[in-house]
Amino acid sequence: MKVQDFFERDDVTRIKSDQQATLTRKEEKRQIRLFTDDIKNLHAKFLSEKNKIPYSLYCNLRSFLVMN
Repeated sequence: MKVQDFFERDDVTRIKSDQQATLTRKEEKRQIRLFTDDIKNLHAKFLSEKNKIPYSLYCNLRSFLVMN
């Protein structure tokens, strides 16, 4: 999915440096990611890449790994 792939890019989020900072969902253990910018600014960046999605849906499609 475009939104989740966008959130996992290194220019949008970064991996939390603590090795213990992992989450498990559906038996998949993954490292927590943190935003590099405000979510509204990232939504504007997402729209500038020729994607059209409302802000509310954009926020709802955020991956469980990405935190503020």
